[in-house]
Amino acid sequence: MVAQRADWIADGAGRSAYGAGRSVFVDGASIDPGVAVVDAAFVGRRLFLAGDDGAIREGRDVVPLVPASKGRLHLAAMDTWLVVAEDGFGVRFVPIAGTRACHASRGIAPSFLSLRASFDAIAATGRTVFAAVAGRGLVEIEARDPSHPFIVRSIPYDEGVVALAASPGRLYALGESGLALLDLGPQGILRREVHPEVKGESIQLAGRTLRIAGGEMGPLTYRDVSSSPRLFEVSANDDFFSPQDISVTVGDTVRWTNVTGSLHNVVSCTPAQGGCGDETASESFTSGPATGFWVLDHTFTQAGLNPYVCQPHAGFMVGSVTVTGTASAPPGVPDGQTGSPMLVGKLAPDGSALSVSWDTTTCAGAADHEILYGYALGLPASTGGGYELTGARCSIGVASPFTWTGVPPAFAGSTGFVWWIVVATNGAATEGSWGQDSAGFEREGAGAGGSSGECDVAIKSLTNSCPP
Repeated sequence: MVAQRADWIADGAGRSAYGAGRSVFVDGASIDPGVAVVDAAFVGRRLFLAGDDGAIREGRDVVPLVPASKGRLHLAAMDTWLVVAEDGFGVRFVPIAGTRACHASRGIAPSFLSLRASFDAIAATGRTVFAAVAGRGLVEIEARDPSHPFIVRSIPYDEGVVALAASPGRLYALGESGLALLDLGPQGILRREVHPEVKGESIQLAGRTLRIAGGEMGPLTYRDVSSSPRLFEVSANDDFFSPQDISVTVGDTVRWTNVTGSLHNVVSCTPAQGGCGDETASESFTSGPATGFWVLDHTFTQAGLNPYVCQPHAGFMVGSVTVTGTASAPPGVPDGQTGSPMLVGKLAPDGSALSVSWDTTTCAGAADHEILYGYALGLPASTGGGYELTGARCSIGVASPFTWTGVPPAFAGSTGFVWWIVVATNGAATEGSWGQDSAGFEREGAGAGGSSGECDVAIKSLTNSCPP
């Protein structure tokens, strides 16, 4: 089945696990007779099922919870933790050891966040958990340290939710009205897009791929083909990548994080690399030699399949990134080469107030702009190198000129000047191109995908004329 519907493509069923009503869609899953499955989650290669009897099972083995559960359960996976939302109790974080088949132990000493409420659904991305709470909307929980989780904020949401999935900056909420895409910002929901044709009772997310089960047509696979570049997270655990296989679009960034501190790495496949067979990734990327805690960001620029391995565990710790779409040239930006150059006028004798003008026609449709600035010591040491920023002036608007008051002063050792770049944004979490340097390289910062890391930016767009 192939169909194009708004920003979604349905292309058939995937082999995945779901709890949907009284059915589990997974090969070989079993549960005690007479017990209905109400939710399911994979932690590594292990499938956990929540029954309507308030128990959690792995196959037929009951997972001990201390204290024993008393309410209805919802499950989500967070690295090597099983996240359990229990009505009337709160949210538990259960450590699951032995995610490889040769291990046998299981952690059973959970931490919990007290939340006297009824839950409709939960989802996790990285170390952030979102819960749909009956009558209270959405709750965001910070679990960077799962032993001490805390509530970050409540997000008003007036629609019923039966299932949630999450990626950085975006929630997928499945309810009676269909599937809602919720783009999140510091102040709550920035944009809501509803697809009423997508029906079901459970979601599994892997990059831009969503598998929906529980609808009248059975389990279906959908793809988010919206144009905004996205950031997707993959964790390196002991000893698996989660999610193991994801699908993204050209311009998207994948962030791998070693969450356990054990000796792991990420290396894109070549025929000479153990564990890869004869496969070669479309792009080359690596986190370097196997070490403890690390983070790797890679922005994909061409379509293709990208298998990768952890070198010390190449026989079984593998993953892949499937990239679709095509790349286009970086957009025009007010860099003096495309459009008119930036003009600066002094409004105060000491230079503490400036008038900054730029060619707004090169970024038609931009929702906002920002000024990214730094000192001489933060300029690239060589052509094509990265920029080290000191700070930013966020949300300066669309119109030119902008009156910049409080311009940061130079300091000793900076050779006496401050440099800056005017960059278009979508008014939320996406930056546009910074333009090209003298050698034709895209200027890049230290944030995700070469973004600035300032102004709550999560990703940098190189494939749109302006950030969408």
